[in-house]
Amino acid sequence: MMNNNKILGRLILVALITVFFAGFGFATAAEVSDSEITAAIETDLMVSEKVSSHLIDVSTVDGIVTLSGSVDNLLSRDQAIKIAESIKGVRSVINRIAVKPLKRSDEEIERDVRNALLLDPVTEVFEIDVEVNDGVVTLSGAVDSWAEKQIVSRVVKGVKGVREVDNGARIKYGIDRSDREIKTEIKRRLASDPYVNEEWLKVSVQEGEVSVSGTVGSVFEKDRVYSDSWVAGVKSVETDALKVEAWPADEMKRKKRGEDKSDRKIEEAIKDALLYDPRTVSFRINVEVDDGFATLAGTVDNLKAKKAAEKTAKNTVSVWGVTNLIRVRPAETVSDSEIADRVNAALFWNPLLERYDISVYVNNGKVFLNGAVYTYYEKYEAEDVVSRIVGVVDVKNNLSVLPEWYWKSDRQIKKDVKAQIFWSLFVDSDDIDVSVEEGTVTLSGKVNSLHKLNAAVRNAFEGGAKTVRSKLEIEGVEDFYPVYHHYEYLSLW
Repeated sequence: MMNNNKILGRLILVALITVFFAGFGFATAAEVSDSEITAAIETDLMVSEKVSSHLIDVSTVDGIVTLSGSVDNLLSRDQAIKIAESIKGVRSVINRIAVKPLKRSDEEIERDVRNALLLDPVTEVFEIDVEVNDGVVTLSGAVDSWAEKQIVSRVVKGVKGVREVDNGARIKYGIDRSDREIKTEIKRRLASDPYVNEEWLKVSVQEGEVSVSGTVGSVFEKDRVYSDSWVAGVKSVETDALKVEAWPADEMKRKKRGEDKSDRKIEEAIKDALLYDPRTVSFRINVEVDDGFATLAGTVDNLKAKKAAEKTAKNTVSVWGVTNLIRVRPAETVSDSEIADRVNAALFWNPLLERYDISVYVNNGKVFLNGAVYTYYEKYEAEDVVSRIVGVVDVKNNLSVLPEWYWKSDRQIKKDVKAQIFWSLFVDSDDIDVSVEEGTVTLSGKVNSLHKLNAAVRNAFEGGAKTVRSKLEIEGVEDFYPVYHHYEYLSLW
């Protein structure tokens, strides 16, 4: 059951953050010290809804960050690593966080892992063998792509009691491709990724083994390069030769990417990206782009595929907005009662949600969620869990978040928002002005992409905004001044 301890802890946290940033002097990316990086990561971990960080320790030496301590589930550990990687000045992250989950028998964990794999529309088709020893899950079998292998790992990490995942599933491609084909596709993917600057990268391929060298602006970008390089036919990817430097991150914030892309080229980029995603590759999704705004249509057999298609379109360079008209028509007929049983089981074995009393009601394949959770991250984790259940057509997420907003003075919010924007890898703090009135943050200035606008809005909420009003001018788009509420901001990433 929920109590006031967490609320009190958050209020204390607000005071600590304010004290920290009160005397904080901002510097450029090249000038940040190890102590400043450590303080920024600790602050982001404290304010993040995605990880309970009270037992995580951070140290930094020459830009190399070491995370130690413990969390109670793998999903939280992964999020802590991502948070550290997203901080300006970080050159590498060493993970020494121990996962100490709720103690469960290996038999219980194995049962739930197998069921979770069977209920997911992507992983249900694979013959994955599961073994569990003292909470460590070892997987074997075969999948069709590197991306599918990552989905398998994500599904397993979403089962409570799992301490570690050893994914030994083999990638078995159905086609043979030349090194030239592989290289061409990798370069196309890198060019379409809004978080990667392909101009400073060199790709080489020899007998299916990929090596990428050059310079990136962050560990986050390096990870994106690694993921983008896993196209069909690739046997291995090596990115150790990639140097992480501060100057590319600053340059990329100012660079106007994809300014000459026609609607036709944007359509082609979205269609290519949909083929890379295991959630959408099996479906014929129609894509139309008009003045940078994409409309998706077609039919898929699961809700997660619909949501994945929309996210893929939003994460394509030069896309300013997405209208999702995709219909969900399950391949098999599943009764409402069976869907309810599946959803309840999935919520029960999820380590982030099993503590909550979430009410599930299903009507004609549409799932209604009612109850209360601590954070918006948990609210949308519940929605994501439900969307991955075979038979679910739609989700009405009525979960409330208590408390909905932690009060801070306008002066405190402004200080904390400016700090969040400063440490961001994705926006240039020199281009954005911040004002606050009664908890509403107004952002003004100029950005050159929707991704950077969304990043700035996220920074504003992470700094304590109740509502965010954007007056940011986007180059190439007129009269786009949205207002965001707190419950929306997690969908901006």
